[in-house]
Amino acid sequence: MKLFGKEYSFTVQRVPLHDFNGRTTGEVLLLSDMTDEFNRVRMQYNEKFSKVLQSAYSDIIEIDYEKGIAQCLAGSSPLFVLCGKFYNSEIADLKQAHMMIREHIHDNDVETFDTLFDKDELSVYFDKNDSRMQEAELRLQVDEEVYSWLRFTVFQVKGNDSKVTYLYCVRDINEEKNAEHDSLSMIFNRGAFVKSVESSMSEQKAKSGCAFYMIDVDDFKTINDCYGHNMGDAVIQNMGILLKDIFREIGYVGRMGGDEFAAYQCCVRDRVQLDEIATKLLERIHTISEKLSMQHQVTASIGIIYVESGISNFDILYQKADEQLYESKRTSKNRYTISSVAFS
Repeated sequence: MKLFGKEYSFTVQRVPLHDFNGRTTGEVLLLSDMTDEFNRVRMQYNEKFSKVLQSAYSDIIEIDYEKGIAQCLAGSSPLFVLCGKFYNSEIADLKQAHMMIREHIHDNDVETFDTLFDKDELSVYFDKNDSRMQEAELRLQVDEEVYSWLRFTVFQVKGNDSKVTYLYCVRDINEEKNAEHDSLSMIFNRGAFVKSVESSMSEQKAKSGCAFYMIDVDDFKTINDCYGHNMGDAVIQNMGILLKDIFREIGYVGRMGGDEFAAYQCCVRDRVQLDEIATKLLERIHTISEKLSMQHQVTASIGIIYVESGISNFDILYQKADEQLYESKRTSKNRYTISSVAFS
């Protein structure tokens, strides 16, 4: 309750009124001021809660969107090096803190960051989902051209007075990410790619379509022999960049080894969509030569297996896509081959 510009907390008791014969004739409401006690208990709760969360998270921020403020409950990672306002549990202006962090988020992760910190988006998410948390992985700039991976986990907290606040718990996952990513192409290594695809396939519905791509750089040995291994490495790096860009919102990409790459796309609309993506892939791969000032035209052969319906497994999709890749290599290279299949 707000009185004279100050927030107060009360306990309310119903006390019955009796006449001389002991009959209840009415009741009165007694209000006891609990403001100081309420704040004391809340501070103790926050302290105990933060100690528990600190064992799992390096940073914990409590955000009150109604008041437009943010407060640090714990902080030790690079995020708080940038946001010193949060230290010592000081209350910070939410907009200012948001913009301060946003300036250091990787360009490719800014949209995800904005969505994660959007009050309306959060309300819709928690209203529609049974889960009490939402997660996103973002890259934060910690030095010039150096980014660190952080996982943000958002919890919605509802008080007895229906007031809603959000806890943003942050974990440094840089080592975890580095272990999953190929050091040259900076996309999933084989093990992480297989794990991600199998996880996605386990959630796939039998009637939904998906696709598996095998991509192999044509005449890669010739590139290494004529231009040197440094140029070969640059080709691999550029392949990783364009594959991430094309499949960022629709699936997973990984380097299977050498000059061989793979991609998995979930929720495929139809065969036409696959033709569009494959054509874009070939066109983008052609631009690598110009970027690296190579006279040799960089091309690739692609094999695609389109699962129209049903659920398969990784090994079967890998084998069937590899067969289509071989067909592209056998005919003329610098092309893609698609085959459709439906599993029962």
